[in-house]
Amino acid sequence: AVEGSYAYIAGTYGYGFWTVDVSNPKAPVKTGWVSMGSPRFPPLELTVDKNRAYVGLYDSAIVVVDVTNPAAPSRLGIYTQSVLSLGARDSLLYLPGMSILNVSDPQHIMQVSQLQLPSYAILVDSTFAYNGGFSDTGLTVVDISISSRPAVVSAIGLAFGGGNATDMAKSGKYVYVSGNVRLNAVDVSNPVSPMFVASHVQTYSWGVAAQDRYVYLSESIDGLQIFENKLIPHHQPYSFNAGWNMISVPSFPGGNSGGTKGFLFPSSVSSAFTYRSGYTVQDTIKRGIGYWLKFDSPQDVLLPDQPVYSETIAVTPGWNMIGSVSIPVPVSHIGSNPPDIETSQFFGLSGSAGYEIADTIQPCKGYWVRVNQPATLILPAEVPSGKTVPASTIRILPTSERPPSMPASETSQRLAHPKEFSLKQNHPNPFNPSTEIRYVIPATSWVTLKVYDLLGRVIGTLVNELKHEGEYSITWTAAEYPSGVYYYVLSTSAGKLTRKMVVIK
Repeated sequence: AVEGSYAYIAGTYGYGFWTVDVSNPKAPVKTGWVSMGSPRFPPLELTVDKNRAYVGLYDSAIVVVDVTNPAAPSRLGIYTQSVLSLGARDSLLYLPGMSILNVSDPQHIMQVSQLQLPSYAILVDSTFAYNGGFSDTGLTVVDISISSRPAVVSAIGLAFGGGNATDMAKSGKYVYVSGNVRLNAVDVSNPVSPMFVASHVQTYSWGVAAQDRYVYLSESIDGLQIFENKLIPHHQPYSFNAGWNMISVPSFPGGNSGGTKGFLFPSSVSSAFTYRSGYTVQDTIKRGIGYWLKFDSPQDVLLPDQPVYSETIAVTPGWNMIGSVSIPVPVSHIGSNPPDIETSQFFGLSGSAGYEIADTIQPCKGYWVRVNQPATLILPAEVPSGKTVPASTIRILPTSERPPSMPASETSQRLAHPKEFSLKQNHPNPFNPSTEIRYVIPATSWVTLKVYDLLGRVIGTLVNELKHEGEYSITWTAAEYPSGVYYYVLSTSAGKLTRKMVVIK
């Protein structure tokens, strides 16, 4: 168990209980030890609540340990009770079968109540206790708001591959029940009606833990396995400076490859600019690409995302604005296809200091890089076993040339007041599943861009906001729509334009 800066361990090596200072995870220090257990009755279970640890000795007893001073743990009491799992909260100890003990006085531990449920593992939160049993009594939810009168709320059968539950963990609305050769995930957002979500066939496991949307499973053959529950939405905060920022978005809701600027950054006060031999305005912010975006004050933006740990980015000769992934990537770990291409250093934005050479690509930041040929950059280059970087990494050659200046001084030249109201033909067309739509606005106007099917029904609104003069593009994805002919209609104060596009699957 871990609480604060300390890890607590109970085990058969030496038959005892250890405290370990993990304030510096790279240099853990063993700080205290208490002898307990024996070869016949070894320590097998452990939980920590506030300043006490509770250690279960196999088929024997529960030992209460004072860890107020983790460097000098001491035994406070012992309670004779066979135990397979432990849960603790507010001086109450919960055992499988829903035996609730009052441990406020460790010298006089008293039983508060018992339901005698068929269970082998237990987990408690503020209101409920979750009991893991056999396949037919896989998970039983018990209301423990009144400890003297616990009440069964619901039960759901789970497959364990024979045998019984061995351990449980909870994160958000999901309880993960491990047992024999199967790990089960159960949605307990409605405790009266828990729902089975998914399972994983495993080698026999004793332990499972969960945090956020990640599940950690110890398997007897394969060691530590880490799973991701993609049903859990995730929001990652990112900080931006007042004024212009070089940004990218390393991930999007549900793993999508793009999102509109207005949805992702509603508080920004500029269009999103990217660079293609000159600046262009983009409605859709795509993964892997860098953009300029302006804020009128320092901002902390909460972005919904599905983490992306690798990315391929197409670059062309000259300067390119590239994006990032969800983890920092040293530039020495960037690969390319074809391999061994020559690049400049990578340049990031350092507030008022302007451009600076970057040695690491940070999440949600944009960067400049100059390349000598068309290629694909790979962030990061595949690192076998996480130990060595392959030979396909890029060759970085220092340059005295600086990247293009920010769009504040470029925009008027690059976008010189378009005069024609136009809607371009989507590209590609036909397409599956995504296509790009470009349009030009000659003057500030409220703009709508909608997609219709052949029956004239609106099936998507791509744009519905005030736009300043300029050329824009947006991506429409038709993954959920059947093959056929569709129409997209652009409406502004200058009039209405319609074009046809074709989805072929």
